[in-house]
Amino acid sequence: MFDQGDGAWAEADLQTVEGTVTLYREYMQPNSKAQGIRWKELNIDLQPYAQRKADLILKCYNDPGKKTNADWLNWRDIAITEIR
Repeated sequence: MFDQGDGAWAEADLQTVEGTVTLYREYMQPNSKAQGIRWKELNIDLQPYAQRKADLILKCYNDPGKKTNADWLNWRDIAITEIR
């Protein structure tokens, strides 16, 4: 099943009343030859949006014309913390 994927985009957007901003966007390559699951840890600075109401939108999508077979992403352990 791993050889069937052709990759997909991972994107995290923040939507406020002022509009939507993309905080993170990366093309994820398929896990060829079943190399095992690899997690990627990210830290995104949200300080510019402090004290604003916002929605965090997590996306997984493909480019037009590409197939979605065996292309998936998993977002996990999301924490929004205040650093002083």
